[in-house]
Parts: sequence; C-alpha cells; structure tokens
Amino acid sequence: MPAARARLEAAAQTCTGCLTDAACLTADPSKPLCDLGAATCVACLLSTDCKDPTKPVCKPVTSTCVGCLASTDCVGDPAATICDTVAEVCVGCIDSSTCDPATPTCDPTTRQCFDGCLTNSDCKDPTKPTGEPTSRACIAGCVTSGDCLDLTKPICEPGTNN
Repeated sequence: MPAARARLEAAAQTCTGCLTDAACLTADPSKPLCDLGAATCVACLLSTDCKDPTKPVCKPVTSTCVGCLASTDCVGDPAATICDTVAEVCVGCIDSSTCDPATPTCDPTTRQCFDGCLTNSDCKDPTKPTGEPTSRACIAGCVTSGDCLDLTKPICEPGTNN
C-alpha cells in the first residue's frame, strides 16, 4: 500500500499497516522498521539494520537478516568462507569439492574440511583404500567384508583390519 494512502486511511481511523518505526517497535520488537512503500513492519531494509553478528545481511526479498546470500558475505571467520545459499549461513565447506588439497574431505555435520575420510571414495592412496569410520583414517585393511577385493579372501576379520 502506498505511504500516502496509508496516511489517508490513518486519518480516517481505519486499520492500516505501519506509518513509523516507533509503531513497529511497539507492535513487534523483532520487526522494528517500517517499510513505508509496503506499509509493513520488517526486520531490515539494509544490511546495516542487522545487529546480530551471526545474521549480518539483509535479504531484500523478505526483509529479514540472514547469515549470507553469497560467499562474498562470508568475511571475518577464516573457517567459514563459503555461503550455503540454501541455509543462508557461512560454512567451511558445502561438499568435498569445496575443500583444498591439505584438508580434502568435507564433514557434512560440522561443514568443515578435514584431512581424513568419511567413505572409501575419500581414500586416494591406493595402498590405503579403506575408510575407517571411527578414526576417519584411510587404512590398508578392511572394515567390512565389502572392503575385501581379493575374491580368495572375501571375509573381513573384525578387529584385525584384514
């Protein structure tokens, strides 16, 4: 609703959207600003309106504060330089393709890169092709019988890694 129309409706004492930031702050402290063009209370109009350091970016479509909209928004924390645009938060990695060679595997829980493995496919050394889930290390032996590639020795002995 245009601001001029909202003012006319207010003068006629009808219900309308916001006309001032003060009205919004009173109505809903989580949305302290009045978007005069839409006559709606919002959390932000600009990123400078976002005061939570974990959500420093104003998302224009929803006028809400989020962690990021692009990786260029992820500054200040060297462990979280990539924007997860779905969750709108800065993370260390999206998947292993976003990790560097020194720490080539992305942990999907912590969203941080580490030097180790989650699955056999993370093990690049042909002499250590098996991912050991507890230590997250690549090992020469087996964890399950599915790791046994020698058809003459198809069973993995628990606790022996061979």
